[in-house]
Amino acid sequence: MQFPVAWYFPLDMTVNEEKKFTLKLDDLFYKGASGIVGPINLKIHEGEDAVLSLGEPGDGLALVRVIKGISPPQKGKVIKDGWDATGYVTPDGCVALIEPERFFSVTVRDEIAFSSRVGESKGRVSMAAFLRALLDLSGFAGRETQKIEGLNVGDRRLLALLSALLMLPNLLILFETWRPFPPVAQHLMNYAKSVTPMAVLRIVTNDSVPLESGECGRGTTVFSPEQSYGS
Repeated sequence: MQFPVAWYFPLDMTVNEEKKFTLKLDDLFYKGASGIVGPINLKIHEGEDAVLSLGEPGDGLALVRVIKGISPPQKGKVIKDGWDATGYVTPDGCVALIEPERFFSVTVRDEIAFSSRVGESKGRVSMAAFLRALLDLSGFAGRETQKIEGLNVGDRRLLALLSALLMLPNLLILFETWRPFPPVAQHLMNYAKSVTPMAVLRIVTNDSVPLESGECGRGTTVFSPEQSYGS
């Protein structure tokens, strides 16, 4: 079974601005490409950035499936906003970007229209202004009629990120996405996070290009399964 670049599980449509999304991985062990991976202890809130370094690409993809509730862990819990969501697919506001990019939409306009509707339903920001800014920053302004199948690899990745940001996720999971992160993508991330808070978890592996200084933003913590992050 194949999944698109972004697994679209929209948020609860009622948004409480006082409530800050929290993801907690509690003593988590799961089956990855390299065997049983763990323990992973992680707590990340909206507005925070973290990087998890794993052994193999298959380990990272398996963890994304566990976080989304598609696959159960061997041991431990996935807690979202204080609720035990282990093994359950829930409307959690998490969007995961994986490679290679796959889209259900035909054109750039179709893709951003769908994502904008998801984001607009949350009532957090003026989506018209937010969309215009992201289109300008990404270089897709004026290219809305272009077919996605005709985009080059870099533009497909950029569109996937643009689409994810338009959905106003509480948590954006970037799995092996762009190493190193290009400036245009970082500008998109910085702008989106200045408008609405979100947590960003980047999952990298031993096959990745080493992280560059400042690549993931100020205050980023890089950790491994043997370490704990957050309180």
